[in-house]
Amino acid sequence: MSATMQDLVERDELTVVPGVFDALTAKLAENVGFEALYLGGYVVGSSIAFSEPLTTMTEMCDRAGEITAATDLPLIVDGDAGFGNPSHTHRTIRQYDHAGIDALHIEDQVYPKRMHYFATEDRKGRKHIIDTEEMRQKVRAAAEAKSAIDLDITIIARSDAARDQRREFETMEDAVEQINAYFDAGADMGLLFPADREEARYVAERADGPMLYVMLENRLSRDERPSVAELQDMGFAMAAYPIGATVLAAHHTKRLYESLHETGETGIEKETFAETRNEINRVIGLHDYYDIEERSGKK
Repeated sequence: MSATMQDLVERDELTVVPGVFDALTAKLAENVGFEALYLGGYVVGSSIAFSEPLTTMTEMCDRAGEITAATDLPLIVDGDAGFGNPSHTHRTIRQYDHAGIDALHIEDQVYPKRMHYFATEDRKGRKHIIDTEEMRQKVRAAAEAKSAIDLDITIIARSDAARDQRREFETMEDAVEQINAYFDAGADMGLLFPADREEARYVAERADGPMLYVMLENRLSRDERPSVAELQDMGFAMAAYPIGATVLAAHHTKRLYESLHETGETGIEKETFAETRNEINRVIGLHDYYDIEERSGKK
C-alpha cells in the first residue's frame, strides 16, 4: 500500500518527487520505486503545444485523472493561480480532489497569467504578482473548501514574489514572512524559490510549516544546486524535479525524427528497441490483459 501524501509530508525523511507528463511516465516512475509524483503546468501546456498560462483547469484535471487512474501514488499538481479569484480557487480545490489529486500548489501570480510571466516587471512593464492579502484570501478559500466537505488534499502555497526573474523582495526574510502568512491562512505546505544554498537553508529553518523545494535544473548549474542529501539536512519535506522527463523526451524524440527524416532510419538499436518496448508492456500490465483474453475462451 502506498504512503499517503500526509504520511510523506510528516515523516523525517525527504521525499524526492519526479515530474511526469502522462500515465506511462507515471507508471515508469512508480516501477522505479518513487513514492509520489508531480504534474506541472509547463509540462501539460507544452504537451498540447500551448504555453502554461493558456492551460485550463479542465486540461490539468483531465491529465491528472489519467495518471491517478493508472497509479495509486500520491500526485502533486500545479494549481496555477487558483484559476481565478478566491471563489474560483474554492472550486479548483473541489475539482482537483474529484480528479484524485492528492496535493496542489497555488501561486501568487496575477490571473489570467501573463504570457511572458518569466520576464521581470521592469523589463516588460507589466504586473506579475498579486499582493499578500489577496493571496491570503485565495489560500483561505482553498482551506475552507477542503474543510467544508472534509477533503483529503494537501494545499501548498507558492510564492513567486522572491523568484529570480521577478524578485519583489530584497531578502528571503521577507519571502518567508509572506509564506508564513499563508500557513496562517490555512496552507498545509509552502513553496518558495531560494536562489542558492544559503537561502534554501534559511527557508527550511524559518518557515512555519513543511516546505517543498522545486529543482530548477535550467536555472542553476550542477554546482549551484543543493543535493538531495543537503535538502534532507536542511529540513525540506519534499524535492520535486518537474520538467526533466519532458525535456529529455523532447530531446530524444527530436533526434529520432531528424534521423528518420534524413536517413529513413530511426537510429534505435534493435536490442534497445526490444528491451524498452518489453518494459513498456510490463509496466502497463499488457500480459494481464493477455491472460483475461485467454480465459475468455473465445477463438
